Amino acid sequence: MAVESIEVRNEVLPFVRSMTELGRRARRSKSTIIGFIMVFVMILMAIFAPWIAPHDPAIQHEDGLQYGIPYRPFENPKFLLGTDHLGRDVLSRVVYGSRISLLIGFTSVAFATAIGLLLGIPSGYYGGALDMAVMRFTDIVMAFPSFLLTMATVSSLKPSLWSLLFSIAIVRWAGTARLSRSLALTLKEQEYVTAAQAIGIKDRRILWKYILPNSFAPIMVNLTMGIAGAILVEASLSFLGLGVQPPTPSWGMMVNEARGYMFLRPSLVFIPSFAIAFAVLGFSVLGDGLRDILDPRLRGTN
Repeated sequence: MAVESIEVRNEVLPFVRSMTELGRRARRSKSTIIGFIMVFVMILMAIFAPWIAPHDPAIQHEDGLQYGIPYRPFENPKFLLGTDHLGRDVLSRVVYGSRISLLIGFTSVAFATAIGLLLGIPSGYYGGALDMAVMRFTDIVMAFPSFLLTMATVSSLKPSLWSLLFSIAIVRWAGTARLSRSLALTLKEQEYVTAAQAIGIKDRRILWKYILPNSFAPIMVNLTMGIAGAILVEASLSFLGLGVQPPTPSWGMMVNEARGYMFLRPSLVFIPSFAIAFAVLGFSVLGDGLRDILDPRLRGTN
């Protein structure tokens, strides 16, 4: 029992020390702090949407139009950001739209990352026929423009939130698989992996204890950047009518619906477009900051 507690302590203490060091570096990284604040604001807005949004985003208000024309921002105190062409509150739709963007961003990229790691790390570690098969399949997927392949996939399925999640994830796994393979190729040549193999530690334990943890930094950066890309893809597909369907609020769909009022009420286009830009910029800045604090080669540059 004492030996087991010593082993647990020996594994936990280095992890705690590394997390403490990462926390110190994060506090010194302006990119990480700014990106984290932007993403945190997005997450809070999505979680507390029912309390933040002043109205139901799907309700068409009888007083939401003035002579059949949407209100401008702050033109009516009841609708702070104005109304859309159907008299729905723009602020409420923007707030609830954050839920769709974050759900698709996090879920699709997490699923794609899991597939990429399951295929890429064993491929790089074992090599041979497995590596050849996985990489050739990856080459086929990456040979097509990612957005066109996503659009073709979602078009072949019944329009729904799950179809959108699946279509984005099934295209984005290839990049993670290539990245994790390259990491496994490098890490398996390290002395601690060679020593573990020499003393007879099983491959499964080596992959779980040595290869995967040491792949954490670049994978986390890739995941964060991937969320920004997934949010942009979701907005683009919703703009084309291939994303979530009405009346579910989506930023891309809001831009599409506002095209006919672009010159009459430009705010209907600018407000959801700003929300998309804010979300993508937040995750991109956070990913850039994480790269600085997690990449050992960049230590001391902040």
